[in-house]
Amino acid sequence: MERDGFKCCYCDWAPYQNDIKKLEIDHVVPRSSGGTNSWSNCVTCCGPCNRKKGSLSVEKAGMTLLKKPMPPRSIIQLMASYLEFDSSHPTWHDYLKTA
Repeated sequence: MERDGFKCCYCDWAPYQNDIKKLEIDHVVPRSSGGTNSWSNCVTCCGPCNRKKGSLSVEKAGMTLLKKPMPPRSIIQLMASYLEFDSSHPTWHDYLKTA
């Protein structure tokens, strides 16, 4: 989410600071289609866009990805993301390679 500027990568919606929890993670290539939990396949997404896309490809959902997902550009950006969240939570292990 830090990498994507806390904005939806489909509609560019950005929540108010206290509404960050309304953002979700979307798999560009859905896991049901073989998508992985990688920096290049996961993007920040608002709830409405995530539900609209569901398990469809971006194209089949009729959506546009506003920016190509890629690993963070710097260790500072990665560490900001890492420290912002409870990295000990099991749901983060695939993304942060901890555990």
